[in-house]
Amino acid sequence: LWFIAGIAVLAALGRTSYWMAVYYGAMSALCYSVYAGDKQRAASGGRRVSENTLHLLDMLGGWPGGIAAQQAKRHKRRKAGFMAITGLIVCVHVLGWTWLAVSGRTPFLTLQDRVLSQPIEQTRDDWWVR
Repeated sequence: LWFIAGIAVLAALGRTSYWMAVYYGAMSALCYSVYAGDKQRAASGGRRVSENTLHLLDMLGGWPGGIAAQQAKRHKRRKAGFMAITGLIVCVHVLGWTWLAVSGRTPFLTLQDRVLSQPIEQTRDDWWVR
């Protein structure tokens, strides 16, 4: 969850939208619940969630929750191939956000964020002053 906290810090610095932290948090919660459900079905012999689906959820931003579930539920940790792909997904996300933080780019700011971050200059010609 340190990653989501880092996104929140970037949002506080004006480098991204707070919605990105909310998005990663929501995707992480979803991913955690899918991993936990898969572990429960594995123990009871039920229908499993495919590894491709788990990786897709990780790629879409749920990887912090996926890793938390792997540790808490001891799920998929012994599968070297699965863990390698998960590690690659994590690296792509972390390196991407690190690059954005260092470069000063702000690609995920919403229009509202961009408008609110601009200084407001009021002139005598503004319609609401008349």
